[in-house]
Amino acid sequence: LLGQRFPRLDDALELFDQMVYQDISPTKRVYRALLVACTDAIYGRHSKMDAIIKVLKYMLKQGETLPLSACATVIQRCANNKPEPLCDEAIQVFNLLLEAKQVPDIVAYSGVIRACGTTKPRARIPDLMKVFRSMEAIGVYPDQVAFNVFMHSCSKTKPSFIDEALVLRSKLDDMRLVLDTYSLPALLRCCAYAQGKRRAALAMKIFIEATTARN
Repeated sequence: LLGQRFPRLDDALELFDQMVYQDISPTKRVYRALLVACTDAIYGRHSKMDAIIKVLKYMLKQGETLPLSACATVIQRCANNKPEPLCDEAIQVFNLLLEAKQVPDIVAYSGVIRACGTTKPRARIPDLMKVFRSMEAIGVYPDQVAFNVFMHSCSKTKPSFIDEALVLRSKLDDMRLVLDTYSLPALLRCCAYAQGKRRAALAMKIFIEATTARN
């Protein structure tokens, strides 16, 4: 059904439901084919994200190893979805990997950060911090692009998420990242939009430290 020129995805998913009902475990090849076909349909008019979550949950229930690369691709597709990223779905897939005690790779990690960080009308900063904390606990950190998205997301609201931005800044050495020409202005905007009277002094301190570090 899925190997044809025009895959009959709905029929394949119906057959999968029948197998689940009859307690017949699909092979790894069947699982992967379903996930790939459903992932290709994420951008379509009839998104198959519900089916992807169902397949992954059933794999988890059966004690199967979740395909890391396929899950990372799903998360990236969620992040790239138009007109708005599929943030909740990206988080679901990410959390299923953690539940399976599998370490999400940098592709999955960066994807879920972009999905949460570009959600409209407001970035999902609390969710971003949960993702960051969970990955920090296992020693995995975002790349520079994901870090920049995170910083930019913290600066887009008034008042800004200055505390969260400062937490990220304090981890720069651990992450082996820098305040570059994208993240430094974002951090300074966080200071400008922060509540309280010390925001100007904080911005100046950060700017001087960043300039000194470059020299």
